[in-house]
Order: sequence, then structure tokens, then C-alpha cells
Amino acid sequence: MSEAHAVVQFAGPVRCRNEGPPLALTLVGRTVGTPEELLSVAFAFEGASAFEGVSLPLLPEVLESPCVRRAGSTGFRIWSGSTHWDVPALACHLHRDVGPAFYKAIAPRKASWSRRLLWSILLGLAAHPVGKRLLLTLRRR
Repeated sequence: MSEAHAVVQFAGPVRCRNEGPPLALTLVGRTVGTPEELLSVAFAFEGASAFEGVSLPLLPEVLESPCVRRAGSTGFRIWSGSTHWDVPALACHLHRDVGPAFYKAIAPRKASWSRRLLWSILLGLAAHPVGKRLLLTLRRR
């Protein structure tokens, strides 16, 4: 068997989701290299008909700092502490949440003064019983 190489090294708790084929097993957590980003690893199997013969390992709901490694042509191996599970998947798909990096690079647009004034008045009215009754009456019309 060839030496297995690491696909991803998680840091901290990682959720395991067992779903139907073709992406029957998904790990979601944060990685060692980029702890601010959420990463999901979905293992791909052949399909519904071929999936019936495949036996998935029973993983706990939460793994502590697992490492996913490619195990030659046999699939993947998930290590967590001293325990490992063999996953007979054809491939795995890595998905990173780039939302925080995107919104860090793009500055939010400041609301206009008229819109801020409108929301201040509406929230001020909603804070008092009389104003709340007035807003409900206007809404019904």
C-alpha cells in the first residue's frame, strides 16, 4: 500500500453528518491552517445503486481534531486521536466558507441620512404602546 498523504487537518471539534448518497458523509469544522474559516469535506460515492454495497463506518456525531488522509486506491482514512475509520469513497470535496474574507475586503455601504431617520422614528414608535398601536392601525389599512 502506498503512503497516505493528508487531505486536511482539522482543529477542535468537527461535526459528522451521515446523509444519503452520493455525498453520504460530510465533516464540518475549522482547520489548523485557517481557523477563521469553516471547512466542509464531503465524501463522494459512486451513486445510489453502487452505494447499497458500500458499508460506511459509524462515526460519532463529533470528532476531536480529526485528520483526513488519502489511503491509496481504497479511499480515505479519518484519524481522530488513536482511532481511525476507513471510508471507501471515490473522492472528497473541500468547501471553504469565504464569506468573512469577502466581507472584510468589501466595505459595507453606509445608509443614507433619510433612511436612518426613518428607521429611528419607526423604532421609537414601536418602543411605546401608543406608537405600536398607531403602527398596527396603519398596517391594517
